Amino acid sequence: MVNERAEKQAGYLLRKVGKVVRENDMIHEGDRILVGISGGKDSLSLLDLLLRYLRCSPVKFRVMAGHVRGDASGITGPAPAELVEWVGGLGLELHERDIELPEEEPIPMGCDRCAWNRRKTLFRMAEQLDCNVLALGHNLDDFTETALLNLFQSGKLETMPPSRDYFEGRFRLIRPLALIKAQNIARYTRVAQIPVIQSCCPLAHTSARSLAREIIGRLAPEFRYVRENVVKAAVPPHR
Repeated sequence: MVNERAEKQAGYLLRKVGKVVRENDMIHEGDRILVGISGGKDSLSLLDLLLRYLRCSPVKFRVMAGHVRGDASGITGPAPAELVEWVGGLGLELHERDIELPEEEPIPMGCDRCAWNRRKTLFRMAEQLDCNVLALGHNLDDFTETALLNLFQSGKLETMPPSRDYFEGRFRLIRPLALIKAQNIARYTRVAQIPVIQSCCPLAHTSARSLAREIIGRLAPEFRYVRENVVKAAVPPHR
C-alpha cells in the first residue's frame, strides 16, 4: 500500500535536493556514491532520497551505504540489526568499518576531531569500494550552525561547501540536504516510518554546536528565514 503522506513529503524534499544538486553540479553520469550512514535521521533520509532521485534522474549513478563503527568514545560495536535490515530492504548492503584513530588520539574526542576521523574512515571505505563520491547528510541547520561557530570562534562568517573536490579531484564530497531544514527531515522520517537510531555519543548534548543550535532555535520564531539568511551571508572556506 502506497504511503501517500510519505510520497508527498518525499516530492517536496526531492525538489530541494534536485535544486542543490543542479546548482552545485554534484552528481555526474557514472558516479559511484558512498552515502555515510550513522543511523540518524539525516543520513537515513539522504540515502532514501538519493535512491528516489536516481529513479527520476536522467543522470545515472550508483548508490552504496557505509557505516563507521565509532563516535567520540572511540570504536563502537557493529551497526544495529534494524539499521542493517532497513538498508537491506532498500536493496543495498551496509558496508561497515571501524573508525580509524591515530595512536595519540585523546578519548573522548571533541566534535571536530570525531567528525574528521569519521570522514577519513569514510574516504578509505570509498576508496576500497571504488566510489568517487562521498555523500554526507548535513542539512540547512548544520550549515547555519557551522557559520555561527566559525563567526564566534574565529571571526569568520564561513560555512561548509555543499560540494568540494578532495585529493586533487580523486573524490568529491557532496551534501545534497543543504537546503532542507532539520525539522522537515524529522517530519519525513516519522511519516515514512524510517527507523532512526538515537545517538549514543557522550557529547551529543554538551557541545558548542548544541549551543549554536539553541541560538538559532530562539531566533527562528522572530526571523522566519534566519537559517537561509545566515547561510546566504556566509561563504565556504577557500579550497
